[in-house]
This record gives sequence, C-alpha cells and structure tokens, in this order.
Amino acid sequence: MNSDTTATRPVVWSLKTRITALTLALFLLAIWSMTLYATRSLRQDMTHLLGEQQFSTTTIIAAQLNAELDTRLQALTRVAGEIPPALLGKRAELQRFLEQRTTFQSLFNGGTRVRDGNALTLASVPYLPQQIGSSYADRDYMVAALKEGRTSIGRPVISRTLNSPAIALAAPIRDPNGKVIGALTGVIDLGRPNFFDRIVDQRYGRTGGYLIIAPQHALIVTATDRSRAVSPMPVAGANRNHDRFVGGYEGYGVARNSRGVEELAAAKRIAVAGWFLVSVLPTSEAFEPIVALQARVLLAALVLSMLVGTVGWWFLSRMLRQQFAPMLAASALLADLSQTTGPVLQPLPSATADEVGQLIRSFNLLLESLAQREAALQESEQHYRTLADGGSALIWSAGTDRLATYFNEPWLRFTGRSLQEQIAAGWAAGVHPEDLDGCRRSYDSHFERRQPFRLEYRLRASDGEYRWIEDAGNPRFDRAGEFIGYIDFCQDISERKRATDELEQHRHHLETLVAARTAALASAKEAAEAANVAKTEFLSRMSHELRTPLNAILGFGQLLAMPGDAPLSAEQADSVQEILRAGRHLLEQVNEVLDLARVESGRIELTLAAVPLAPVVAECVALVRPLAEARGIRIAADIDDVALLADATRLKQVILNLLSNAIKFNREQGAIHIAGTRSDGRLQLAVSDTGRGIASEQLQRLFQPFERLASSYDGIEGSGVGLALTQRLVEAMGGMIRIDSQVGVGSTFRCDLPLANLAHEAAEATAHGVGASPDTRTSSGLPQTLATDRMEEE
Repeated sequence: MNSDTTATRPVVWSLKTRITALTLALFLLAIWSMTLYATRSLRQDMTHLLGEQQFSTTTIIAAQLNAELDTRLQALTRVAGEIPPALLGKRAELQRFLEQRTTFQSLFNGGTRVRDGNALTLASVPYLPQQIGSSYADRDYMVAALKEGRTSIGRPVISRTLNSPAIALAAPIRDPNGKVIGALTGVIDLGRPNFFDRIVDQRYGRTGGYLIIAPQHALIVTATDRSRAVSPMPVAGANRNHDRFVGGYEGYGVARNSRGVEELAAAKRIAVAGWFLVSVLPTSEAFEPIVALQARVLLAALVLSMLVGTVGWWFLSRMLRQQFAPMLAASALLADLSQTTGPVLQPLPSATADEVGQLIRSFNLLLESLAQREAALQESEQHYRTLADGGSALIWSAGTDRLATYFNEPWLRFTGRSLQEQIAAGWAAGVHPEDLDGCRRSYDSHFERRQPFRLEYRLRASDGEYRWIEDAGNPRFDRAGEFIGYIDFCQDISERKRATDELEQHRHHLETLVAARTAALASAKEAAEAANVAKTEFLSRMSHELRTPLNAILGFGQLLAMPGDAPLSAEQADSVQEILRAGRHLLEQVNEVLDLARVESGRIELTLAAVPLAPVVAECVALVRPLAEARGIRIAADIDDVALLADATRLKQVILNLLSNAIKFNREQGAIHIAGTRSDGRLQLAVSDTGRGIASEQLQRLFQPFERLASSYDGIEGSGVGLALTQRLVEAMGGMIRIDSQVGVGSTFRCDLPLANLAHEAAEATAHGVGASPDTRTSSGLPQTLATDRMEEE
C-alpha cells in the first residue's frame, strides 16, 4: 500500500529548486531574447540597405531605358516632319528617301515603314515587297498616329514578318495644314541585338535579373529570362510586390513571386512608355551573409546558455541552501510543535537579520498571537457558557445527524437529568405523547430545508407535571457556509398560555356585546334614515302646498298694483307693495327649502360645463348693487378671465347667496371684495365683507339647515337655509366651501371649484346624479334664491 502511495504521489519541487530554475530560466530567456532581437534587427537593417541599393540601381537603368525610347520617338517625329506630302504618292522616291536616312535606320533593328492615311504600307526599310500595300489599321500605334495624331509606343507582339517579339513606334505625317496624312513607324526586334540587351542580359547578383513590364497591356516586354518576353505578367494576388508596382508604387519590398520563390524586388517606372523596370534578387542570395551570421550567433548563444546554466545552477543551489537553512530548521521545529498539546508555544530560533530572519520573527509573532487568541477563545467560551447556564432559557443544540449534542443547565434542572442522560435520551424525551408526532414532523421538515422553525409543545418537568414550552430553532453554519446543525432556545410559556385562554374567553364575551350593540345601532340608523326621508318628504310637500296660495297672493297683489280706473291711495299702494315684498320673500324661502330637499334626496340635477366666471360675477353684482347702494356698501371684483366646470344657474345662485349675505350682514358704509385665485387646476373664489364676524365656537354650526347663530340679528329676515343650500350646491359641483371669520373684522367665504378645460368645453358631464334645473325668477326678474339670513349662521 505504501509503494502504491509513493508511486502515485505527484512530484513536488522544493522552494530553492524552483527559485533556482526560475532565475536560470529568466536569465536564459533574456539571452535568447537578445539573440533573436539582434538577428531580426540585423535582417531588417540588411533588407533596408540592400533594398535601397537595388532601387538605386534600378532607377539608373530605368532612366537609361527611358532616354533610349525617348530618342527613338523624337527621331520618328523629326523624320516624319521631313517627309514632303507629295512623296506619299511617289513610292519609288519615298523608298529612296527612307533608305538614305541610315542614321535613323540604325535606331530600329526591325526596320522602318511609311504608311498612308489608310494605314497601307508605301515604303519599308529593309524593302519587303510582301508588305507594300498591306494594311495595319487595327494596330494601336497606328490608331494613335492616324486617328489621334500623337507619337506612341505600340503593344509588344510576336511579329509575323520578323517571327520574333517586336515593339513598334509610330509618329504622324502631316501636310502643311497640319492634317495627318500618314505615319512613319519604327520596329524594335527583341529577337535580335538591341539596346534592351545591354540591360536585361546582365544578371543582378548571381541568380537575380531584370524584367520590363507593360502594365497597360498586362505583358512582360522582355526579361533576363528571354522565354518570358511578350508573356502575360503575374495575375493579381500572386505576387504582393508586383501588385504594389502595378498600382504605381516605386521602391523595394520582399515577397514571394508567382513561382513561390521569396525575392527582394525593386521597381522604377519608364515614363515615356508607361512601363516599369523590375530588378529581382532571391533572398537566399541577398541574405546569405545574414544567415551565416545568425547561425554563428545562435551557436554562441547555445554554448553560453549551457555554460551559464551549469555554473548558475551550482552557484544558486549552494547560496539558497545556506540562505534557507534557518527556515528549514524552523520548519522542523514547527512540525514538532504541531504534535504537542498544551497552551505553551515555544518561539522559533532566529539568528539572522535578513529576510529569512524577518520571516521567522513574524512566525514568532504569529505564535504569540495564536496563544493570545486561544486564551481569549477559552475565556469567551466560559463567558457564553455562563450566560447560557445563568439565564432562564432552555438551550440545546443538535449536529447534522439531528441528534442532540448539548443542553444547558436550566434544561437539565427543568428535566432533572444529567448532561449524559439527556444527550442519550434526546431532546424529545419527555414531550407529551399528544404533541410528539407533530413536533417530530415539523422538526424533520425544517431540518431538511435548513429553515428556522418555532414549535409549541408540552414537556414533562422534573416534578412530573407537563408545562408548555415554546421552542425556537435556528440553523447554524460555519464560516464557509456549511451547515453544522441547529441551536434551539426554549421558554416556559405555561403562564402565557393560561393568560391567552382567559383573553380568548373575554374576547368571545366582547364579541357578543359588540354584536348586540351593532344590531342596536343598525336599528337606530334605519330609524334615523326613515325620519330623514320623512322630513324631506314633509318639506317637499309643505313647500309645494305653500307655493299655491303664495302664487295666488302674489298674482292678486300684482293686479292691485297695476294702474286702473280706480287708482289706489298712497297708503293702499304701500300696503300692496308690502304684500308683494313679503310674498316674494316667502316664495324665495320656500324655493330654498325645496332646493335643499332636492339636494338631500338626490333628485336635483346639475349639468356641468365650462362657465366663464367673469360674466357671471358681473351679472350677480349688477343684481345686488341696488341693495348695496341703499346701505352705502362698496362692491369690488378682481376676477381673471377663467372658466369653471360648473352648472351656470347654480353657480350664479351660489354667488348671489354669498353676496346677499355679505350685504345684509355688513355694516353701513362697509365693503365687499370678490377675488379669484388659481392653484393646481382649481380656482378659489373668495367673497369678503367688513361685517361683525362670527365667533369660532359657532362656526361648526354655520352650514347646518335651519340654524341661527346670533340673536343680535333677529331684525333680519331668514330661515337658516341659504348657506346650507350653498354648501350642498358647491359640493355637488365637485367643490368645497369654508369660512374664515374674525369678530369685529369681518368674514370671508371661500369656494374651491375645478377649472374647465376650454379645449374640451363641449364635453359635458353629470356629477353624482346632479344636473341643472331652470332658474326660477320672480315677476320682478330677480332670482328667487337671493335672501338668506346671516343671523341664522352667525
């Protein structure tokens, strides 16, 4: 078994071995990094140097080729200008003219030709009878000369006449008026010695060479490898350098060619022809010295690495062994201390002042701290045991196997068992048989879910009596979050149980009393509602019964007041007017009583719509102004141009009631002020007067129907209905009314009503089954609901 264990144990390197290996690895990494960096930098520098040299050579050669081609184009232009137009019709003389230009002929090893305006050959040197009369109108250089009137270099082709690659150059022949009448052409035979040979026949280096490429024709004009003359140039993507050169780049670069050989290439354009010259040199030749130097550097780095590795390993191992000797001794001592028991922890020896010595001293401080923590832990455990045993709570704990592991002294005193007996019996020993199954099921269920629980059961005490216990259990977890069991706190709740039972009996008794009282209140409520309905019905019927004789009285009074054959005396006229005034006042009171009855019974309807406030206030002020002026009372209104969501008729009735009260209960030469204030989509309409005011203890009775608050106003007529009706009308229109009053200063009634949205004023709503009823007016044209008795409210 030991051999198996040894065989499967993983290899663990010591700290000194790892430090030594890491140090050597870093050192060798530095050596090889510097080596690779040096060789790569050397290659880059060599590439730049060789590339610049190669590009310089290519530039010089490209300039020579450009000069040679330009010389031939100028010669063609000059000789073409010397040809008399008349010679084009005389072939023999034209042939002699052409043959006499020997210097000119030496520029074109493939010969020269004169062609007319239709591209037909008229003369040629050397003389070729088969060409005389042949047409070359489809050739690009002829098109350029005859159609466009310019000198050009044609597309390299395999000449049928010469049976070799050739390049034709052409210049236009013009008459005295400048019209193109023919063309002079010169041919360079690439298959025979020519000025290109002085360049392309030379090798660049041992294995390099040159290529002349015509990108506009996608052809290689000629090359050091003659087999590539007048052949297609590489396709796009086959050679990165070639793609750059075709795109107009002039310079050098390293890339693989279409045959897979890595080359250092340089290119320069031949401007007169639109070609470019390329010099190529395989990198195997170009970087041959670098490769040899790299091999020598790598060999030196390898030898140095082996030497440094061997010497460094020996030196570092020896140094670290001496450095770590005190730490190894301290480690052995720690291993021995781990096997000892007891509170005494021996400090580790420390002889050096270096990092190892500091580490050992830190270990000693740690050991001292551990000793202090051990003592504090024992003291804390003793403290908590004292708390657990000194209180009245019965405490016990269980492990992950659900078995009890601890009981405190109050539990043991309660049950009369020792700790060993109670642990052996378990926490459920002594639970009442009727409670045992339920307790176990709840305990097991919460234990599985690791959730807190609360149980109530009867537990047998040491005197044999069962007492009620409340058990609160909570799961316990270690620092890593692992479940380690439960701890339960129990209380004797027998007295509380008895008190709860007594409270339950009292509760049942109170419920019986409350039920009886509720039934009595319901009966009283029904009786009150019936009385209210009877009152409302009585008021309605009474008001209707009163209106009939009142209408007759008012009608006969108005007939008496009308002028007739027998006019009334002054005393009789005053009596008739008193009858009319008293009748109208009584009719107003009856109408108010009717309105109040309708509001309370829910039978009055209000139509809510957008009502402009300023015109309504102005109309109401105009109606009451005669009454105010009779007493010298000033009325001022400060109303914005706003619209309220209200019933127009009832809004006017509310304002008239408030103004009538303000006039009747104001002092002589007093004042009334009407103002409106906007806030959060609502308007507060305030009517203020300078009357005597109302005491604060009487304000709560102000809006009660048929209430009169002060006997000092007994001389003023009223029934106590006006303000009660006003309050109900305002509330029916979605508002509220309140009063601020100060004795000796005056009163202010404030109506808070919603503002109308003028953009939607066409939309109408019926609020709470309440809508508008027509405004009933007296024969004098004034609204009937004008007078309310301020004395009734104040």
